Amino acid sequence: MESKNYIQLIMRTLETVYPNYLKKRLLNKLADDGLIINSKRISSKGQLSMITDVSFIDDINRKFQKILDVDTDNTCFKYVEEFEFTKEYRHVSYFQIANFSIDKLDELLIEGRINFFKRDHEMFDVVNSTASKPTIKRSKDDVYIKFCFLLDNKGESEKGSIKYVVLAKINVKEEILEICLDKVSFDYKTHKDFYALIIDDVKQQLENLLNIQITDIDFKAVVNYLKSERDDVAIYAMKMHRNGTVAYLDAQSNEDLVIPILGELQDFIKQNSELIGKNTETKEIGQKLEEFIEGIEVKSDLPSVKMIWPKHGIKLGVEHNYKDRSYSFFMYYDELGESRERMEYVREYLVDSFSELNNATT
Repeated sequence: MESKNYIQLIMRTLETVYPNYLKKRLLNKLADDGLIINSKRISSKGQLSMITDVSFIDDINRKFQKILDVDTDNTCFKYVEEFEFTKEYRHVSYFQIANFSIDKLDELLIEGRINFFKRDHEMFDVVNSTASKPTIKRSKDDVYIKFCFLLDNKGESEKGSIKYVVLAKINVKEEILEICLDKVSFDYKTHKDFYALIIDDVKQQLENLLNIQITDIDFKAVVNYLKSERDDVAIYAMKMHRNGTVAYLDAQSNEDLVIPILGELQDFIKQNSELIGKNTETKEIGQKLEEFIEGIEVKSDLPSVKMIWPKHGIKLGVEHNYKDRSYSFFMYYDELGESRERMEYVREYLVDSFSELNNATT
């Protein structure tokens, strides 16, 4: 792909995929590093006269269009590429790996099967329908592998293609693989099970490239363990299989977090503890309510739950056995961040809990 076409693809992806709050954070990063002026309080005179000024443009997409149009040395689009490594993603699934070797990356680079990320403005990600040549970035303990899929708009072809990034992160020490991906609109989905098929594809490519083994993690068991052993995370059922039917406990019409009815009942009991403990009869009612709640949750299969870490402001949806696969599919609520701090916290929390559970059962 030619540089001009690639930059047009980046622009179209920013317009189509990125929410405004993430685009604003990316603009702030460009401004903080002195590449653009995005504040009307800053004068563009004197030594700043050569810096691109977009402070007078109100529309955020037009700001980016201006930046990329005058970015003759292709410096700014590298910020977008780097942002794809560092930002949070809406969805993530976790796996165990075996036989990973750092040395394999050097072999793949020599063979021309991968690229290492550089700030070199003459290099850019390879984007095609199969994401056949990923871009790699390394830190002390982690390897980030960025797969860049070219997705066509199947509804309105004139809207053009977008760059859809799937980020695979390998923690070398813990031998844990994260596959991170964002939501995409229906017009760009190639199949109704789009996310599951993308994860299948990336897992297969990673196994072939790195000669590793990837195994699923039973997070249903981990979540059940956390419900009984931890009090720093709240877990609520979103839906459950019971008596041959599926019960949806969430009365939500969108993706905003609404505490389901079982959680509301538990909160009601706590808030009215004095009233419930008033006499023998009310105590018995409270005990029976708690037994009822516990009985529903214990005797039912909970394929979908919500996890909340109140102290960290993290709200996470979890769907077990996602699309008939044997792994869990996680979804972050609220706004995504420009850094992966929440994702790192959740990964460490879940992996530590997985290890605890294994040690407790062996």
